[in-house]
Amino acid sequence: MIDDGIMMGQGLLCTGYMYTHDSWKEYWEGTRKRDNGNIGTLTTQTHQHFANYGVTNKLNVITHLPHVRTEASQGVLAGQRGWQDATVAVKYKFFDAPFTEAGSFRAIATVAAGLPMTDYTPDFLPLSIGLNSRRLTGRLTTHFRGRRGWFIQGTAAHTWRDDVKLDRPYYFTDGRLTFSDRVAMPKVVDYAFSSGYIRGQLVLSASFTDQRTLGGGDIRRQDMPFVSNRMDFQRVGAWAKVPLPRYDAIALAGGYSYVISGRNVGQSSTLTAGIVYLFNFRTKNFRGRI
Repeated sequence: MIDDGIMMGQGLLCTGYMYTHDSWKEYWEGTRKRDNGNIGTLTTQTHQHFANYGVTNKLNVITHLPHVRTEASQGVLAGQRGWQDATVAVKYKFFDAPFTEAGSFRAIATVAAGLPMTDYTPDFLPLSIGLNSRRLTGRLTTHFRGRRGWFIQGTAAHTWRDDVKLDRPYYFTDGRLTFSDRVAMPKVVDYAFSSGYIRGQLVLSASFTDQRTLGGGDIRRQDMPFVSNRMDFQRVGAWAKVPLPRYDAIALAGGYSYVISGRNVGQSSTLTAGIVYLFNFRTKNFRGRI
């Protein structure tokens, strides 16, 4: 993944498909937690194709292509569907060395760019499929792995987002009326800590994630969210990738996460499941170095 300490070895291609089901009924309007009878339960389903190729043992290239569908269980608001934002990332391991006799330590720098694939509208939250903003992210990940496969890692990122264009000539947010169809998007920072076990293609982990928006206003009382709102959350989760017996080039992957606190976001439960294929273009042995 973009935000973990695992690298594909040279000539290895990890690719596959992931399905994500995210739903929430309660959300935070600013810091006030509430529900909304005009929405009921909001469900977002994402079908995502991904690939990670090891150009060298130190350099990986990653792509994500998500198709998103939203739906509300109550009210008259119609959901949206379509291709969201393509992501391309370059992941470089610039340090990897033994750390005493206990294990090894590595540090990874990642640069990721996101670009909307279609001209979807972002001005229909929470039913929009995305924010339709071009973005650039710089990330640093540190990863310690013990001799027996146990690991602990931390990652932090800073994301710059381009202006969003609306289909109207004015908007009101953060106590100001602006006569423009352009909305300046605040920057975002996030960090996460995780721990777990890795052995071959088997990966088990638990994580904590915190996202903070550097600016933006709150949702006004009884109003819809706005694209530049502050969207903060803290989330816990678990993840597993288990290779098939006797053929570890194919693995089943899945996870669960839950938002424990937030601001201008839904208190969502997220289930993910998918299949992962590992191709080796250098040898017939699928046991690649990660």
